[in-house]
Amino acid sequence: LQTLTLTATGASGSASAALKVSVLRPGFVFNDDENVIHVVDTAYHLDSGIEIDVSAYGEQPFRGTLSPDGKELYVGLRSGAQLLIVDTTTLSPTVALPAGNGIQDVTFTPDGALAFVSNRFDGTLTVIDTTVPEVIETLPVGTEPMSMAATKNGKLYVALRSDDTVAVVDTNAITV
Repeated sequence: LQTLTLTATGASGSASAALKVSVLRPGFVFNDDENVIHVVDTAYHLDSGIEIDVSAYGEQPFRGTLSPDGKELYVGLRSGAQLLIVDTTTLSPTVALPAGNGIQDVTFTPDGALAFVSNRFDGTLTVIDTTVPEVIETLPVGTEPMSMAATKNGKLYVALRSDDTVAVVDTNAITV
């Protein structure tokens, strides 16, 4: 709860009142059967009753990752090979970008300038310039890229399921 103080001033003076209000601290649960993202209040561990319908952009919201600043949620839509970007303040989708087949993970560079989407069935990463946002590269990395982790020194580590190896991507040059 946050306390807000309201002050009203009139001809006979002013009066103040303090109000305690709940501010939603959203968390997100992906329901690929119903094509919605459920918004939960992480402060109170409650279902907020808010659902974000993704069906206009694609189907099967699978995984999502918050941008480093927390202002956007990047959600993989498995059916339709789309990456949906949701504004976390308005809880509204803002744009859908093309990605590869079998989206598995979304990871950002530490500064948030780039997002990488692992596309399991294509063996690629979709690279997104988050400032625009737009796809700037599709990078082949190996068989079945899954989870990823970015480091501050410009490396992205990509687990390759079928190869039983890890690909290392230079995030500055966008090369493997």
